[in-house]
Amino acid sequence: MTRLLALSAVIVLAVAACGGDDASGSSTATTLPPLATTSAAPDTTLSGDATVAVTDAPTTTVLPATTVASGPTTTAAPGAALTIESDRLGSAIIGASATSVIDYMTGVLGPVADDQGWQDVQDTGLACPGDRVRFATWGDGLTLFFTDDSAAASGPQHFAGYTYSVSETMSPAGITTTAGIGLGSTVDALLVRHPGTVLNADDVFGVTAQTSDGILVHLSGPADDDLVTSFSVGDGCGE
Repeated sequence: MTRLLALSAVIVLAVAACGGDDASGSSTATTLPPLATTSAAPDTTLSGDATVAVTDAPTTTVLPATTVASGPTTTAAPGAALTIESDRLGSAIIGASATSVIDYMTGVLGPVADDQGWQDVQDTGLACPGDRVRFATWGDGLTLFFTDDSAAASGPQHFAGYTYSVSETMSPAGITTTAGIGLGSTVDALLVRHPGTVLNADDVFGVTAQTSDGILVHLSGPADDDLVTSFSVGDGCGE
């Protein structure tokens, strides 16, 4: 036992001596290089009861097509393409050839309703200018007068004048002056929209008005609320 203790003491002394005395007599600590650190990837292993939140890709919502309801449609009366003027009806100028005017009116209003063709004026029993005359009626309210001699022309058969009157069916409808005066307009409206119009009354034609540009307007009476009953433009025939 005494030998073991002595041997241990010798070993301890030897280790202490090997601790290394340097020139200063102090001990030197040994520095180890730092350990490399590795960041481990996160554990993505899911347990059997784990819930994974899934982010959906953005979705595009397609709205149903929208049908826009159009407003009510209105069909203009055929006569709306025509205007009453002192020297024409629409584009049919007084003095133009009879054939061209009839073709034009047919294109606007459709086929003529009544056309007796050319006649000797003496056979009509009417006081008309010219030797040969013709009347063409559209609907039951518009009649065009053609002749071979009038204030507008002499010789060729041509468009000489027209009348547009209140009728049983008011056909063709929609014809007005350039100021918007038509059959059924009041006398007051006529005087306002056609300044310079003069009212007249006699035993032959009744109450009439003459616009400043020469349109003859027949009226139901002279009062402001009386109505326009017909228009006469250009030459015509008497009894």
